[in-house]
Amino acid sequence: MGAPTRARPPVNLPRHEDSFQRLLYKQDGTRAAWEYPFAVAGINISFTLIQLLDLQSGEAIFCAGIRFLELLKEDEMAFDNLYCVAFK
Repeated sequence: MGAPTRARPPVNLPRHEDSFQRLLYKQDGTRAAWEYPFAVAGINISFTLIQLLDLQSGEAIFCAGIRFLELLKEDEMAFDNLYCVAFK
């Protein structure tokens, strides 16, 4: 059994690999000046996205959450891409 293949995202979704890599590897700014605010912003963005997408209950009941879970099945990077859009 081979490694699982990643589903290709729908064509109309923007890709944010460059933004994600800059955020992941802290390539912008000086560490002391932005690391704490970066972490706090990341927590706040994650919490907000989870609330907006109705993911905190474990079973989405609203349309946005249901659709996002469907999208996540198609593209496992969907949350990462949405996070990058929200962070920028």
